[in-house]
Amino acid sequence: MAFLGESAVVEVGKCICNSSNTKITTFFKFQANTTSLQEKMKQLADSKQNIEEHLESAGEQGKVAILPVKEWLPKVNNMEGQWNSMEENIKASQKLFCGCFPNCYLRYKLSKSSMEKIQEVKELINTRANFPEALVVPNPLPKPVEQIPGPSVLVDQNAASRFDHLKNLVIDDDRFRKIGIYGMGVGKTTLIRELNCKMADGSLKQPFDIIIWVTVSRAIDLHGIQSQIADRLKFKEELETESKERWATLLLGKLKEKEFLLILDDVWEKIDLDKVGIPQGDLLGCKIILTTRSLDVCHQMKTDVQIQVNTLNDEAGWKLFSEHVGELPDVQDIKSLSREVAQECEGLL
Repeated sequence: MAFLGESAVVEVGKCICNSSNTKITTFFKFQANTTSLQEKMKQLADSKQNIEEHLESAGEQGKVAILPVKEWLPKVNNMEGQWNSMEENIKASQKLFCGCFPNCYLRYKLSKSSMEKIQEVKELINTRANFPEALVVPNPLPKPVEQIPGPSVLVDQNAASRFDHLKNLVIDDDRFRKIGIYGMGVGKTTLIRELNCKMADGSLKQPFDIIIWVTVSRAIDLHGIQSQIADRLKFKEELETESKERWATLLLGKLKEKEFLLILDDVWEKIDLDKVGIPQGDLLGCKIILTTRSLDVCHQMKTDVQIQVNTLNDEAGWKLFSEHVGELPDVQDIKSLSREVAQECEGLL
């Protein structure tokens, strides 16, 4: 029994000595461990910077990071945050150690933590090394707003006033969900294009997840309208794998996930929005604009408010005519003829 007791004491003693030796070694490797971690963090930071620069350039081309990169970057950011806290403590411990009362326990803890972090940083660096060559893919999500080129219609005070009215209805006034723009005058399409482009370039705030522009034209094609909406939602390929009978149901589900502005341009007769798959009712944050020549179409589609666009007066019509034709109308020999042509247009384009 005495022999067994002595053996137990010896084993416990060995464990204590081994533990003490490990701690002492860790303590004396403080400088080596913290310096090594610092070097690894510099290597990791350089790698992160290279990837972020690559992603920024790719983002301008409409591309996004692949999933492994998306998962890697937050881990690197988290590690950098931990390292920043540790670095402050390391600097503080170095000052204390030069004084009369060195904090040995703090240096031991930092040295041990550095050893652990070195392994974690190495794993992050190895993960980066194993990324595929292509770090980005085409963005599967549509841009919220697309620029649509075209001339400005704000050629007179009336046009500018109509634009301000439309802007307030779409952006600031939640009472109206369905807005009709009607009349034989020039500028229905250009009016909403102006609004669209000012939201695209940041001149106006953009409160929608996505703005969807659909050109309807005289012969209504429901599947054509559905196809344009699906294309804008980056949903067209998936939609076309289904029977056309299911398109409305699928589009309805897709659109209900978003706060959208749907623009239906050049509507000649009533469109059954239910058959298209367009959500209706009191959908917060969702609005529909339609342009049409006829007020009757606005009534048939139950618009909440209507904006009438009239023909331009002679001077505004001449200004618009000149913008499209260029400097030629002002040539002295043909100026009178140009004026007659502009008047024949009767303020229409």
